[in-house]
Amino acid sequence: MMNPIRYALAHLPGWNSLETVDRLATYSSWFAIIGGLGILMILELVAHVYAGRREELIVSAHAAEIAGLKAEREAAVQQLVVQAEDKIVQEEVAAKVAAVTAPRTIASEARQRMQSILVSIGPNAIRIRAYNSNPESVEFPHTIADVFKESGWKVEGPILGLSGTGPAGVWVQAPRPEKALPVIQPPPGSPPIAPARGMNQEGLVSIDDLPSPVKQAVLALQAGEVKDINYMEAANLKPGEIEVYVGGKVPH
Repeated sequence: MMNPIRYALAHLPGWNSLETVDRLATYSSWFAIIGGLGILMILELVAHVYAGRREELIVSAHAAEIAGLKAEREAAVQQLVVQAEDKIVQEEVAAKVAAVTAPRTIASEARQRMQSILVSIGPNAIRIRAYNSNPESVEFPHTIADVFKESGWKVEGPILGLSGTGPAGVWVQAPRPEKALPVIQPPPGSPPIAPARGMNQEGLVSIDDLPSPVKQAVLALQAGEVKDINYMEAANLKPGEIEVYVGGKVPH
């Protein structure tokens, strides 16, 4: 039985012709060479395409890595900013709390300014009262009394009042004059002013209109950087008497 392959080859054109077989063999060799070169070119093109794609993927991966690092850095910076802002807020709150809760005092330089004013008008008498609402409102009147004593003034007190919550601030009280002090509106840049004639009565008076030595007592307290100073006329005081009432600290 004939081999099927040889049977199929026998039907090829020129299979039995030497000239044709020789020519086709030569052509087939060239075709093989050309085909091989073509395949090589195609493979080279495919390799070039994949190499370019590889570079694109590497660049993209690096860009994604850089973007991730940048995002992490920005997040870290933002976190630091938030922490810094929180710290500032906490410090501001702590400062405000400290300002409210810190006991009142009179610094050394402020004491010297107070004494300079008080000594300049000679010795006078003053009574100091305090509202016994907390340890701070008991201690601060003693500080004020010490400055007046060091300036040669005769000081009565501090006289502690009832425990509890009383009016806050520092109130300088003097006898009610025969002629009422003029009630004014404070002009811009005027010296500090205080309520007149009563704690609950609206009205302002200029420190310049206060009788001496009440004026000097008020100016001395201001020179000592004592906060929340008020003036009040008291009908129960005799001429020449001065009282300083020290209440609790005013929250600011």
